[in-house]
Amino acid sequence: MRTLLSLLILFFISNICIAQLQHSIFDSWHGISEDVSLAEEVERKREQKILRATQLIKETSLEYYPNPADNSLMVKPKFEGPYDLKIRTSEGFRIWANDNLRGVAEIDLDKLTPGIYLLDYRSQAKRIVELLVKK
Repeated sequence: MRTLLSLLILFFISNICIAQLQHSIFDSWHGISEDVSLAEEVERKREQKILRATQLIKETSLEYYPNPADNSLMVKPKFEGPYDLKIRTSEGFRIWANDNLRGVAEIDLDKLTPGIYLLDYRSQAKRIVELLVKK
């Protein structure tokens, strides 16, 4: 009888220990899954920010080619409306300018000496400065 009572007590104690162990393991896994969900959400937000930044760069970029250029440069803004275009030296001195352009512009670069210049685009809403290399 004592042995049976001891076995019953041992059985109940082991069941209680197993239940507590399972509960603590479940809590640990639950915490890990929350951490994974949080990391996935942070990654999703980071990807969305990169996508928005990439879109903004595309929307505000200025297409010009060839670069490096020999004799002429084609400038194609990705915006509507009039714009001013200037070529400046690397020190900022204006050496060429044309105002109120629309659409694609072709610039004659024959008179420029080889070097690095700044292509300065300005409209009412935007200003973009890009590097231009003259061969």
